[in-house]
Amino acid sequence: MSSNALTLANIPLDIPLTYNFRSLGHYPTISGNVTKEHYYRSDSLSKVSSIGWQAMESLRIKTIVDLRSSIEIQKDPTPMTYSFQTVSISLLDDMASNGFTHSSCSSLSSVYIGLLESQKDKLSDIFKLLAEEKDPIVFHCTAGKDRTGVIAMLLLDLAQVKEEHILADYSVSAEYMQIPFQKIRAMQPQADDMFFESPVLEMIKTRDWLKHHFCDAQGYLKNGLKLSNQDILAIQKNLFD
Repeated sequence: MSSNALTLANIPLDIPLTYNFRSLGHYPTISGNVTKEHYYRSDSLSKVSSIGWQAMESLRIKTIVDLRSSIEIQKDPTPMTYSFQTVSISLLDDMASNGFTHSSCSSLSSVYIGLLESQKDKLSDIFKLLAEEKDPIVFHCTAGKDRTGVIAMLLLDLAQVKEEHILADYSVSAEYMQIPFQKIRAMQPQADDMFFESPVLEMIKTRDWLKHHFCDAQGYLKNGLKLSNQDILAIQKNLFD
């Protein structure tokens, strides 16, 4: 992580018993606009206290998108509480169900590119939901770093957020997750080290792949995920209006 990444990325919000709950708002774009607070990214919400749920309600969040595998959810369920709608759309299900151990991928960028290439149906469902929901929404996995990080990257790219902020938004996750990562390492010593890191170079490689094959996130959503122009415009409206 570069020395100024912490100043370029949003800091975690005060949602007790989360570590990486951050807004995608207030980021500057290349056209001079600033994104609004509508989409939120987070690590696991399974330990959130009643104060935390109330804080999320104050953000007007209505929907939670859980990207974890079914096994992760069984082991660490999120309590059904308050008035939130929870939608489960698991990404990297096999890898996550195995505790991110003995991955066949040699790098995080290969994991992310593999996700973008092989899980288009699920990603399409996620982005259609992000388009449909007019109220603020939070999406999360366990660490809020890999699966969550790819979705956040696509949203920020769609908003044409400046490159340095997109990269910083990804790379600070390992810093904010230090405490829970220590606990996870103790419980899952076989987990690959790369899943406790968020090197900016891995996101640069992922973005290079995206630019080479689709030009940008809008091209990926339209031609890769087959989203309609209406859905893409709806997401962009949520990011700004």
